[in-house]
Amino acid sequence: MNILFLCGNPNDSLLDSLKNDNQVISCGPSKKHDIQINEATDIKKILKKSGKVDLIFFLEQQPLIIPQSIEKITIPKAVYLVDLHIHYHTWHKHFAQLFDLVFCAQKKYVEKFKKLGLKNVFWLPLYCNQHLDKNLNLKRIYDVGFVGSLNHLHNPKRSLFLWLLNMKFWTKIGQNVYGKNRTKILNQAKITFNYSNAGDLNFRTFETMACGAMLLTNKQDGMFCLFKNRTHLVTYNNFFDAQKIINFYLNNPKRRQEIAKAGQVKVLKKHSAANRAREIIKIIKSKAEINNRSRDKILNYYSMGRAYFFNYQTKSAVNYLKRFTNLQKKMSTAKLEATIFSSIAKYSPPLIFRLAIIFFRRYYRIQN
Repeated sequence: MNILFLCGNPNDSLLDSLKNDNQVISCGPSKKHDIQINEATDIKKILKKSGKVDLIFFLEQQPLIIPQSIEKITIPKAVYLVDLHIHYHTWHKHFAQLFDLVFCAQKKYVEKFKKLGLKNVFWLPLYCNQHLDKNLNLKRIYDVGFVGSLNHLHNPKRSLFLWLLNMKFWTKIGQNVYGKNRTKILNQAKITFNYSNAGDLNFRTFETMACGAMLLTNKQDGMFCLFKNRTHLVTYNNFFDAQKIINFYLNNPKRRQEIAKAGQVKVLKKHSAANRAREIIKIIKSKAEINNRSRDKILNYYSMGRAYFFNYQTKSAVNYLKRFTNLQKKMSTAKLEATIFSSIAKYSPPLIFRLAIIFFRRYYRIQN
């Protein structure tokens, strides 16, 4: 299968895994992509360089670049939406309707999309990088390890939990740590800690288990469809519960190591990027004919405009939103929103624009 793969990271493990059995052309903002693009690049220009493709696959990944005019292309298109807990109400539920197949990293959003009228929607959990996330057989010197962001504004509970854990246990916290440095920290921890803000089954779940440490995590959407508590990982209900569990497993190393090993085997066997690549191709091939969704072209402009707006791409947002408001004759909620978004994108200084984005994210979350 010939695939045009749109993503931010040219070294993404899902991209790499798809290349094993398919002809894949990567497309994104880096010079390391097969085709380098920016916000102003038209999809038709990309296709002239790529040649004939059977599928356009869009992976939601930073830095996010959405090619111009992608809504007009009739080649089958698939999208893999990862941060649904953040963006579903602001732009995901609109943007997804431009695609023929929708893959959701979070299980509960499958039904939400289907209620919007989308038929080809599939749960595709996140994954580990089978080449990077592995047991390095290092000495596990830390009681607790965590790799991820600690933003006191956006994830105050996670920050508080880790601050309290650090007071009681020898805790290693890695912020802005990636690649081999991330793997090293996870390989030096006896127990890895995870707190998912929105209860989403995040990358950390799979990456830490693949590195051979016992994962201690809060409960996540769809997690028990994939793993068993106290067999592959261990869940906690609150900080005091987490503290007791850590004490227990630090004092019972044999049981801790059994859980860690079972979790690692399960993840590497069932939940690697290679597994997800095979699942994607299997689903696509099962759809012998992917019928492009017939949708009002004017609404496509609105969907594209929202996607650009909530990804801080102001020029493209204004262009698409203006096209929508000019063609949409009747006043509607969408037209009103498009007018507001367009004005903010065009006239607001960067700080005000960012504050507006924060406001709308919270507003739509409350409304829904």
